[in-house]
Amino acid sequence: MDCGDHVVVINSQDIALRGDEWYYRVYFHHTGYPGGATWTKAWELHKIDPTMILWKACYKELDKNWSRRGRMLRLHILKMKKFLWT
Repeated sequence: MDCGDHVVVINSQDIALRGDEWYYRVYFHHTGYPGGATWTKAWELHKIDPTMILWKACYKELDKNWSRRGRMLRLHILKMKKFLWT
């Protein structure tokens, strides 16, 4: 049984990567269909959704078992400093 707390991350739009890593880091996604592989650079993904880079980093660091989905549901990543939970 996992009774963890919720984690709220604010200002995800202000994350920083070292050097030219914005242009070299690539994220992979596959739709499951033939020819459905796509690679997206970090700066393109950050422009689309600033929270996705941090979400993918946290998702990759967790153990690959049944509890990963439940733990990720307790992670709330917000792109701005102001939020409604205060």
